[in-house]
Amino acid sequence: MLDADAELSGTATNLYLGLWRRSSQDKLKPDGAAANRILADRLTP
Repeated sequence: MLDADAELSGTATNLYLGLWRRSSQDKLKPDGAAANRILADRLTP
């Protein structure tokens, strides 16, 4: 069983990847790139 930190990290990564996929497919959302940078900064150890 995963510990809480690993579980939260995995959830954050999945959310990030989901947002990245969605924004990369939706060319009408210029804010997607900014959101990706913010999330990447927060998720980078």
